[in-house]
Amino acid sequence: MDTAHHESEGNLSSLFHKAASFAIYAIVASFVLQFIYGKIWLRLSPDAARLVGFIPTIAIISAIPAGFIALCGIPRYGRRKLLWKGLIGMILPIVLFVFVVYYSAYLRSRIIEETQKMEQKK
Repeated sequence: MDTAHHESEGNLSSLFHKAASFAIYAIVASFVLQFIYGKIWLRLSPDAARLVGFIPTIAIISAIPAGFIALCGIPRYGRRKLLWKGLIGMILPIVLFVFVVYYSAYLRSRIIEETQKMEQKK
């Protein structure tokens, strides 16, 4: 009985389970860091603001390989806690990246439109 409990405890401390947990923590940390960055970026010099702005990006990008590593552990440890954490760790950052690219393109086109309208009024 004690051995079975120890084995299941060992399974949860495997590299794959740690990677799965890291994937979720990295996404949450990215949102928290982005919130903090949004509050302080105007107080920083432009170079420091750019540098500090990369920290949330690095955090969320690190969730992708961690999610992949978690999914690689499914054949050995099963789907329990690995599947959903691994999929979220891989899919959510990619979906958010696509959304950011799309929204940035939309904003850029709106800025160009508004600039052209302002130039025509002159």
